[in-house]
Amino acid sequence: MLFFRMPTMAIRTCLAVLLILLIPAAAQSKPVLPAFTEEDAVRILDNLSQALEANDPDGLLKAFDRDQMPNYDSFRDQIFNFFVAYPEFLTHYHLRQVAMEENRALMLTDFELQERSPQGQPVRKQAQLRFLLRWNGKQWKIVDLNPRAFFS
Repeated sequence: MLFFRMPTMAIRTCLAVLLILLIPAAAQSKPVLPAFTEEDAVRILDNLSQALEANDPDGLLKAFDRDQMPNYDSFRDQIFNFFVAYPEFLTHYHLRQVAMEENRALMLTDFELQERSPQGQPVRKQAQLRFLLRWNGKQWKIVDLNPRAFFS
C-alpha cells in the first residue's frame, strides 16, 4: 500500500483556510432579531382593537403565537366564549412602555374595554395588560398576556 503523508504545516494551513471559509457562513445563518419599536406595539394593539370591535375572534387570535404560548388552546376557547358572551365592543388603549429583554419584547398598556351583552347593559373593564412577544422570523407575535382573565 502506498500512503501519502502531508507535512504537518500543510495540514494546519488547510484547516485554517477551511475555518476562515466556514466562519462567515455560520455568522450568516443566525437570524437577526429586529428591534421591537413603539410603532410595532401600536400596530399590534390597533389590530387587537380592530378585531375586538369587528367581533372577529380569529382576527384577534392571529396576533398570538399558538406554538409558543403556554395553554394556547384554553386561551383560544376563552376568547371564543368571550365573543359569544359579548358580541359588541368598544376599545381604548394607552401604550405605557415598550422594551426588549434578550430575545423577547415587552409592552405594557392601559387597556379599556366596553362590552355590551345581548341582554343589555354595557360593562366597562380597565386593566394594565402586559404582553410578552417573540419574533417568529417574519413578525412579532404575542406569546403571553397578563392578566388573561381580562378577556373573560
